[in-house]
Amino acid sequence: MRRLRWIIRDILLITIYYSGLAALWAALWGRRSGILSYHNVLAAGEMSKGFAYRVDCTIEVFESQVAYLARHYPILPARMIGQEASEGWILTFDDGMLNAYSTIAPILSRRNLTAIFAVCPGLIEGDIPHVWRDHIYLILQQSVGRSLRLPMDHYGQPVAIGADNINAIGAAIKDHVVSHKIADVYRLVRTLCECNALPYHRETVHPERFSPMDWPMVRSLQAAGHVIASHTWSHRILSLLPDDQKREELQRSRAMLAARLGQAPEVIVYPYGGPAEVDQETMTLAAECNYRVGLMNVPARVPGPDAMAVPRFGLPPTPWRAHLFATLCGVKHALKGT
Repeated sequence: MRRLRWIIRDILLITIYYSGLAALWAALWGRRSGILSYHNVLAAGEMSKGFAYRVDCTIEVFESQVAYLARHYPILPARMIGQEASEGWILTFDDGMLNAYSTIAPILSRRNLTAIFAVCPGLIEGDIPHVWRDHIYLILQQSVGRSLRLPMDHYGQPVAIGADNINAIGAAIKDHVVSHKIADVYRLVRTLCECNALPYHRETVHPERFSPMDWPMVRSLQAAGHVIASHTWSHRILSLLPDDQKREELQRSRAMLAARLGQAPEVIVYPYGGPAEVDQETMTLAAECNYRVGLMNVPARVPGPDAMAVPRFGLPPTPWRAHLFATLCGVKHALKGT
């Protein structure tokens, strides 16, 4: 059913784009400015259908999207974040993996562009081995052909791990975390390792995707004019945390970034960033922690303090002009229920 909806949506997008209706809609109601969300940019051969890669795009797709934006819209300097712009887009990149330094930054440099890079100091410092969902993916991916005891039944009956069920199991673990409101997701990952006699450490698999930049790399991005934002200390789901732990995630990250970079970040990019993950208490605490701008992952404004609930959204991982135009101007989001 979902695939059928996507086919219908794509047919509609093609029709309204090539008929000129999308351009008319954009002229009357469309947006011309905003903030775009990216994560990792990888070589095509490094991509996978695994759930950890669903937010990523290939180098070829990213370069084509930047070229499309540069032809049709201003790409604004990252330092303009929080300022009103009549037209133009700001680029943001989450998580701060190695590809941000080795792949993304050089592409931007060739076009004299700057962006916002959101990093988790706890990951760079080694306080956590990986972002928790990435770590679960790596555990599952490296356990293909064996059975694991999983948290959904309190690590009871072993479940066979195959290449065809990694995504389903990963989704089930995430649902378990959310439905049981598990605040300490890293304890869950550690327990998953302990119950299956697996080491709890940073894996060396595909470091461009799963290992973070180090501090000299982050400082190099800052020196090149990019904005370094906080992505909290350890990328937990903030709405699941009690207020004291929310505050610690926000304050600890800001303090470490100030110490390592000589400048406290003004921007907080909330992990996951949807209304289900970012509650009003989180926005209030972010402002109290002296963040000036809070970036969510929503196509339009949601309730909350304006500066602490700034919308942003991702482009589909395609160079297809109909999709890009429809997403940027808002037609695609208007058809989301189709």
